[in-house]
Amino acid sequence: MSEILLTGSPPSPPQQQAPGSGAPGRVTDPPASLLRLAQGSLLHGVVTGQAQGGQLLVQTEQGLLQVATKLPLPVGREVALQIRAAGSQLHITILPLEATAPGGTPAAPPAPGQPAAPGTTAQPPLPAAAPA
Repeated sequence: MSEILLTGSPPSPPQQQAPGSGAPGRVTDPPASLLRLAQGSLLHGVVTGQAQGGQLLVQTEQGLLQVATKLPLPVGREVALQIRAAGSQLHITILPLEATAPGGTPAAPPAPGQPAAPGTTAQPPLPAAAPA
């Protein structure tokens, strides 16, 4: 009778996302420049609002992006978007950044009309509605 020895390690369990490590998302209608980024690239931005379809609006150096995700983020929140897969749809991982002011305290959101972070800009405030 023959003996069979198995070598190597047992199969590893499927990878799960660690709590607080990010949330999946998808950039709807990404610009061509974004599709050229390599997998794993990070794109920094600031949440500026929400589109009518419920997508987050994120201002980045690549422009204003619409991001479909279930992660609720407030306006003014800094995020990093990690490119997971490009193609006809751009899949990302959204990593909320802990913004801190000098002294280690959380930073306050920018005032309306002020830049949200160096290198990014917030959406301009909406004009006031004319009285009826």
